Amino acid sequence: MKSHVKFTNPCAVDHMLRYYGLSVHDTVSFVPKKEIYSMEYYDSIRKEQTKQLAEQILKEGIAHAKQDRHAQAIECYQRALLADPTNSDTYVARGASYFKFNRFLEARKDFESALDRDPTHSNANKYLQTTLQKVSSSSLPPPPLLHNSPPLSSSPTLFPKLTFAPYLFL
Repeated sequence: MKSHVKFTNPCAVDHMLRYYGLSVHDTVSFVPKKEIYSMEYYDSIRKEQTKQLAEQILKEGIAHAKQDRHAQAIECYQRALLADPTNSDTYVARGASYFKFNRFLEARKDFESALDRDPTHSNANKYLQTTLQKVSSSSLPPPPLLHNSPPLSSSPTLFPKLTFAPYLFL
């Protein structure tokens, strides 16, 4: 086709269409027509495209994080989670960036979200343990008391299942 004289002439579209037996109204597709109208088909393609988009945005975020641009990385991870909120790798990556900013509460939530989606995610487990150790060894100030309530030390049965300071669960 490229060797044809009319190929380089943009005004020869009609001639080329006639020559190759095409119509302006033809759609070129390798998908059988019966599948084009199936909503199930559209839904599956849309879901796959969305996952691919989320993966691409995740990779962008990882590239930012590798260059210590964690603010931009977090923005990418948030966009990726909007596209695909089921991707546990995105939660782990965002949690790692939060950890770099010493935002341990958000990091912990992201690592736990990743583990909710994939309980065997080794990085999420490892980073969660590191975050919990960091929080327990840090000297964060206690949270302010609300409504003049008594200190937690004087009411040990108030939160019997808590193993961390209450300000970790805001």
